[in-house]
Amino acid sequence: MAGIGSRPLTAGLLFGLAAVAIAPAIGLTISGDLLNDDGQVTWFNLFVGAGACGALMWLLLCGLPRAVTLLRGGIAGILAGLLSYPVVITFAELLQRQWGLLPPLSERLEQVQLITTLTLITTGFPGVLLMSLAGMVIALLFKRLHPDLAERPGKTSPLLKHPAVPRVALGLAMLAVAGLGVAFFWFGNTEIDAPPISTPVDETTMNYEQATAAFAAVQEQEASLDLDPLCRSRLLTQGQKVARSIVYFHGFTSCPAQADALAEQLFAMGYNVYLPRMHGHGFVSPTPSDLDDFTAEGLIDHTNAALDLAQGLGDDVTVMGLSAGGTLSAFAAQFRADVDQVVLISPFFGPYVVPTWAMQAGTNVTRALPNIIFSWNPLENATPEKAAIAHAMPTTHALTEIMLVGWQVHAAAQNTPPAVSNISILLNDADVAVNNRQTLEIAAYWKEHGVEPTITTLPFGARLPHDMINTRERGANVELVYPALLELLAQP
Repeated sequence: MAGIGSRPLTAGLLFGLAAVAIAPAIGLTISGDLLNDDGQVTWFNLFVGAGACGALMWLLLCGLPRAVTLLRGGIAGILAGLLSYPVVITFAELLQRQWGLLPPLSERLEQVQLITTLTLITTGFPGVLLMSLAGMVIALLFKRLHPDLAERPGKTSPLLKHPAVPRVALGLAMLAVAGLGVAFFWFGNTEIDAPPISTPVDETTMNYEQATAAFAAVQEQEASLDLDPLCRSRLLTQGQKVARSIVYFHGFTSCPAQADALAEQLFAMGYNVYLPRMHGHGFVSPTPSDLDDFTAEGLIDHTNAALDLAQGLGDDVTVMGLSAGGTLSAFAAQFRADVDQVVLISPFFGPYVVPTWAMQAGTNVTRALPNIIFSWNPLENATPEKAAIAHAMPTTHALTEIMLVGWQVHAAAQNTPPAVSNISILLNDADVAVNNRQTLEIAAYWKEHGVEPTITTLPFGARLPHDMINTRERGANVELVYPALLELLAQP
């Protein structure tokens, strides 16, 4: 630590350790799986990236023997924290993601920019302030351990001696803190313009004939669309109203084919099973414009229409869904008293990279950002069988509309009990497409209101994909997933 050359390296190591401690403190999810291939930030990514940024900022601001001050240490921490976000995310996305189908570099960089912006605006302000504090502590440590630092003339580069360096660094640090602070408080405190909660005006329960007629109308409407035959809405019926019917809502970019194997199994058990197609999904030749009119209001209407139809299929109605379908199922749990049971499967309430306390800010940020087509391909983890099925092209604004439905559930769950008392949740500990902590937070709200969901978490070691329902998904293990799901369905 004594030599000028060793001090930036030591400072970098300390900054790396500080970043590893700060990330979980502000709610960022850091993976312990160092060999993951899905772009997760690990503690090693974070330690190396933040350490390198910290060493560079320390060299520029505290590289001179007389330059080690609390102010300069704090400035170095702010700039290191700011720079660490894009560096660490770029490292994870470009070097640690194993792409099945490699998108163009421009699209990959666009995704890095999107994730960097989202995480910076939601967690950047507390993050850089804590890194600034870490920088001051490091400076104080250096001065305490080496009180003779100011007496060593040393040799250094002309750049470090240039008087403009600390002034520019101070200006950038102040600008960063001010900008992130304004964004943090603006997006975090701006009310979300969420769609109104709607439930059926006519609460008269459909009979079986009306339900099948409603499905026939859905079929007629879908016949006019260029849909993949496997992706049309599907109804498996016993030919009459039965004791229990099930509605399965598929996930974002998928289609009813996601759950065809599960539906067949449930049908064999005596259920009437309805698998509705989400708007904008299932086209033979998907384009981004398919999701132009994909709205939260439309999703709520879609949910209500499917549940109204299901009333005519069974005396008791069970609702389940994966990811975005889990969000719609959560809407049913919170607002539809005519539903008897709800099973949420890895529901999507917000991105994996946004902590629970920043859900409101994250929703507002994604709405404010330009509409971006995600560079990840829904088929990158697909078997040849799944690749033959059409999948919608994901966009940020469409994803935000799902988050708006989730926000309605989140906001209502804080103040009112759910309309459904029998709620179960199936989570995947290896899932990085959704934020499980947000689901658990909503479950905790329900518990506070007297409804405690049954929660089953499938282990990380199973390495299940996000789409753990689809038998065509590479890595799917329905021998593990389906029994766990059926056990939850059996909950009284």
